[in-house]
Amino acid sequence: MSRMAYLNNEFVLFMNLLSSLIRDRQNAVVYMLANSVNKYCPYFKEMGLKNVEAMKQGEIAIYEYSNSDLTVAVEYCDKVEATQKTASKYFAFENSQLKMITSGEWEFQIYPRPENSITEDSIKYRFWILFGEQCLCGEIVNDSSKLFIFLHPQTKDIKFGPKDVVYTTEFTQERLHVRFLKDTPTELHKLIRDLIVKKAVCFSDNECGEVFRNWCQETQNLKLY
Repeated sequence: MSRMAYLNNEFVLFMNLLSSLIRDRQNAVVYMLANSVNKYCPYFKEMGLKNVEAMKQGEIAIYEYSNSDLTVAVEYCDKVEATQKTASKYFAFENSQLKMITSGEWEFQIYPRPENSITEDSIKYRFWILFGEQCLCGEIVNDSSKLFIFLHPQTKDIKFGPKDVVYTTEFTQERLHVRFLKDTPTELHKLIRDLIVKKAVCFSDNECGEVFRNWCQETQNLKLY
């Protein structure tokens, strides 16, 4: 579960590997082990593991698939006391990213926050990013003649219209709904692209930043953070 880039079509490559190993066996068991690193690991989406990010430590979730005998068990491993005592000695620093080591929490990078409070008058445009089950609202803010994007989760249900700028992996015939940053049918799309490439982006919290980072990496082939 790397926070770095994955191979193109990695899940299918992994399935091809399994098919070579399993062949016609009916009793194969596959164990996949990882540190708790990337909350938005693409394997979760590919395997239909929709509730992983909501799991508690020590919890085990069972997934079954229609028209198949396949069963997948997912465990979010609990803290190990011996490891925790060691970690408290050698990793007793205040960096919040070290919680992955000391207590098994998801790893989040520290992302920039807005320097000042954002008023409705300072918001010039809004757009949205759809990534898996996540929806982020992006606000283009003009603060003291400085343009930047403020990203936060879209918490209310919203029905997008043809005049809304939406980045989505789903196919759509709406002109303003695009798949990639390089798709720039309007000047607004170009502005969004330029601000993102320049890292003129801040976030409501680190988890929002992590969703954005994974979206950039997985769908835009763009590594910013």
